[in-house]
Order: sequence, then structure tokens, then C-alpha cells
Amino acid sequence: MGVDISGINPILTSPKPEQPDWDTATEQETTDYWKAFSEWQEANPGDYFRASWWSWRPIVYLIDHASNLHNLGIETRSMHYNDGEGLKTQKECNRLADALESIIESNEELQEENASIYLCLGSWCTTNGAFVSESIKLKLNETYEQGDIFYTPLVMPDGSLIVSSHSVEIEHLREFIRFLRGCGGFQVW
Repeated sequence: MGVDISGINPILTSPKPEQPDWDTATEQETTDYWKAFSEWQEANPGDYFRASWWSWRPIVYLIDHASNLHNLGIETRSMHYNDGEGLKTQKECNRLADALESIIESNEELQEENASIYLCLGSWCTTNGAFVSESIKLKLNETYEQGDIFYTPLVMPDGSLIVSSHSVEIEHLREFIRFLRGCGGFQVW
């Protein structure tokens, strides 16, 4: 489950490929369609962006931080819901994209290709995605405050690695920035 972010007036470089008749499509027609659609999406990043709730929440937190840091006046409260809210113009989106890029460029922790941002919101897991026990969760939530940010996993006393369940990889954040640069405004669904 997650959010679908739709561009309001995306900048498109070509028409979207037509879907085959799924009831009669051959395996080759299906393969060809998905290949063409994937290439189309890459060439038209402002049409659509998707994120799980686990990664969207840190992105909204970064939007809020960028807005405050750069005086953008963006209200993010409604972006936590699938109700169609978002930014209305390409100008707003460009300003946000610039602000997010500035945050990335100014943070040494985010320069690595595989960097991630972990946002403490009270849910924790191992680095392979398994949720931690309730006792470990309670201990971590006593130690760290909601909103704390980490750039690396936490090392537990037994040597295991724990991360906040709410995280976004830097490449996914860059995909969002590419989306912003060509969406013409967006809506969160």
C-alpha cells in the first residue's frame, strides 16, 4: 500500500503507448507493451511517481524541511493522505525541486550512491525488513524521538543492525525530484 502521485499537467515528450487487449494479447505483445511503457515512463518522469507509505512519509518530512529552510510556504499536512492534495503549479514544483537538491548537495551523508534517509516515527526493523520485537521497539522509542534522522543503521548491543521502518533511498528521492521538474503540479492519491 502506498501513494500514487499524479502530475497535473505533465510535460510529455511522446504519446503514452496504447495497452493491448489483455484478453487476447500474446506473450510477445504483453512483453513489448511493458517494455515500451517502461521506456515511456523514463522519458516522461512528470506523469507519475509512486512510493510506499514507508518511503513517502520521509519524503513529506523533507518537503516540509525544504519549505521551512527556503521559505517556500508549502503546506504538507494534507500530503499525508490520498485525497488529491499537492502543489498546483510547475513553478512551485521547480522551487521545491531546487530546495530538495540543495538539501542533498549540502549534506555529506547523502553523497554516497546508495545513501538512505531513515526517519524515526516509532517503527523499527532489521536491515532485511523484519520488524523488531516489541521490547526492542519500546527501548528504541525511549531512546530516540519521533522526527530524529539517521543516515546509517543503528548497531544494537548484540551487533545486529536496526533501521527505522520509514526510510527513503537517495535514488528514490532523486526520482521524485525528476518527477517534480516535469509534472506541472501534482496530486497525492
